[in-house]
Amino acid sequence: PLPLPPLSLPLLESVAALNPSRIVYLSCDPATLARDLARFADRGYGLRRVQGFDLFPQTPHVEVLATLIRD
Repeated sequence: PLPLPPLSLPLLESVAALNPSRIVYLSCDPATLARDLARFADRGYGLRRVQGFDLFPQTPHVEVLATLIRD
């Protein structure tokens, strides 16, 4: 399976502009997840929970589910 493209900055800004109290973010790329968590933190969201999932055993892919809460 191919990974999904990373979240674009305009889409991230659109989501944050909706001012949801909680965001649940699924990522298949730890590097872009770290980048986007920092961007959400700059917009007032804190990381509440993170959990990894190995949905494709015996491959280098890992999925991460992060829950962010507005501070």
